[in-house]
Amino acid sequence: GLQDRSARRLAYELRVSGDKADGEAPPEPNVLRTLKTVNGRSPKPGDEPMCLDPKPISLDPLSFLLPRHQAEYKFTYKGIGKAGDGHSAVMIDYAPVSKARPEFKWNDSCFSIDAPARTTGRLWVDRFGGDILQVDETVAGPIDVTVPRTEERKSGVASLTLDRSDISIRYRMVTFTEPNEVVLLPELIEQMVVLRSGGAKRQRTTHKFTGYQRFVTGGRLVQP
Repeated sequence: GLQDRSARRLAYELRVSGDKADGEAPPEPNVLRTLKTVNGRSPKPGDEPMCLDPKPISLDPLSFLLPRHQAEYKFTYKGIGKAGDGHSAVMIDYAPVSKARPEFKWNDSCFSIDAPARTTGRLWVDRFGGDILQVDETVAGPIDVTVPRTEERKSGVASLTLDRSDISIRYRMVTFTEPNEVVLLPELIEQMVVLRSGGAKRQRTTHKFTGYQRFVTGGRLVQP
């Protein structure tokens, strides 16, 4: 494809830590994401964050498949196909049951959207092991975005329309040792957003995950 010379390349170190679960639900993990380089150099003040930079991935993006959440979605079997990595997979389409109106959350000049009635997705499931190979999700527009007055005064943008937002998450099995364990983890996230404010603007983001390592620690309380 064409190379965008204005594209930013960011490298992060992501650390996820948590205690062993004592009850049915695991405790909320602690996350630390540290920016290491920007376009190959050490970061400078003001280098982050930017709206188009990769966002921190949800710690549990497949949680909507847990039994307690499945009633919130409609699932439809769509046959056999090939996932992005070439694996033969079962295709299952899904869509939220909720028909709530779109909601927008603004943080400075960046916004996120929750539009269940406009959201559809597809799961690519390994035919033999049952593992999730890939998740594709689309928010289809046009959706008029509510622009806060503070943002309108700052940027001069009075109206904004989301034409489309596509995201694809590809997973792979990662093998750890001591103790031996195989874990399904994200490998690649690709996102494309088409916004319109006068003219259309297409934004593409690629988020790659490499160099997984696991560290197991232990401790004990000593009575004084």
